[in-house]
Amino acid sequence: MGGDGRTGASRVPTEIELLVLGDFLQLLLAPLKDTFEPVAEVAPSLTAIETNPGLVRVIPEMDMTLVLPYLISFPGTDLAQVQVSLCYPVSMLRTVFAALDPQRGSEPEEGLSPAAGLSAQLAQMGVELCVHLRPSRIPAGDLVGLKPGDVLRLDHTTDDPALGAVRGIDLFTGSIGTRGRHLGFRVTSWRNDD
Repeated sequence: MGGDGRTGASRVPTEIELLVLGDFLQLLLAPLKDTFEPVAEVAPSLTAIETNPGLVRVIPEMDMTLVLPYLISFPGTDLAQVQVSLCYPVSMLRTVFAALDPQRGSEPEEGLSPAAGLSAQLAQMGVELCVHLRPSRIPAGDLVGLKPGDVLRLDHTTDDPALGAVRGIDLFTGSIGTRGRHLGFRVTSWRNDD
């Protein structure tokens, strides 16, 4: 909000800055509604902007919360990326999980900590795992004359690690193999790019 773009001392936003922030936050309401649309009908609205996080107590202090950080950039400007975090209390997520799997119910399992309870709920959710090899350069002529049964030579050797990804994010490396009559993927390490 003005200045030379460098991080300044923490201060309370001015009234004009709060209006600008409010306009920006309004833009996030439609994507937030779209996020929950497959599960539950929600109508998010911006009712107030509180600049003191200590006063925003919508959940108990020790309740577990899922935090989803987003990086927002402004292409064509010299502004640095800004991180915005959305926080979802576990109590709200239990309702979502119950809507996804009504047979299971929304009550947490007896004796589980909030972290273990969330893990137990997430364990039931299916995700699509994609395993990919190193990209290979193949002459276009090889593809033009390709017939069923032909074998292409790839640049990926049997010693090279493959990558396991969920929703386009590489999570771990491993090796391709077999397990019984099925193709398998042995995880060797988590990726720590972040």
